[in-house]
Amino acid sequence: MLKGKTSDEKSVKEIAEAAVLTGARLAGLISFLKISDEGKDALLYLLEECTVEELVIISDILETLYLESQTKNVDEKFAKEIERVRAKWEKKEDHLAERALAKIQKLEEELNKKIVAQNTLSV
Repeated sequence: MLKGKTSDEKSVKEIAEAAVLTGARLAGLISFLKISDEGKDALLYLLEECTVEELVIISDILETLYLESQTKNVDEKFAKEIERVRAKWEKKEDHLAERALAKIQKLEEELNKKIVAQNTLSV
């Protein structure tokens, strides 16, 4: 804050500085939009009619869109890696299930042999 200024003058200066920063942020975000120059101009025209609160909301929305567009490739790579790991895990899980089933079948065969052997001894 500036020395020698009243609190109203300081508040006005802070509001003006915040407005400049918000405007610069919006301008930067709008420049990254993948729309025609006419679309950007129309958006800028509409922004002139917005309140400060609306400008902050729009700025947040545009920032979200920008960040999503910038991380799209990373997100796709991550999704592919997750799918690769899931497929590998499922393959291992299937292999373990097959091995367990084979062991169970072997135990069942051995048990059946013992039962048959016991039955033949009993007769």
